[in-house]
Amino acid sequence: MGWPGVLRAIWENQMPRKDFTPLGGRMERTMATIVEYTDQKAPQNFYPERIVSPPHSGPCCFSDMEEIGTSQEEGRWVYQYKRCRKCGFTVRVILREIPDETLVSDLRQILATAFQRNVPD
Repeated sequence: MGWPGVLRAIWENQMPRKDFTPLGGRMERTMATIVEYTDQKAPQNFYPERIVSPPHSGPCCFSDMEEIGTSQEEGRWVYQYKRCRKCGFTVRVILREIPDETLVSDLRQILATAFQRNVPD
């Protein structure tokens, strides 16, 4: 499965719950979700326990999305749910990545000495 397929699977909540290697080369886990995507049930909002959503967005979703709850953290990600007021389609929106403190610390050390000139004695 190429990257367009992986991204589509994540979007459609079909990605198996196992490790995979993203472009950055780090092992990441898919995030658990409270959203159940189905055509068999009517859309319902039982946030924060569960949300029933149609599996596909509609034309109304572009302009009628509302934020559900507050932003949450899981692993290294901050996200929030958004739900269409008209059709009930729900998606988890990644707001930002929480920085890896070890990586940031190493980068600061490298940058602190990167532009120093080594003059022989």
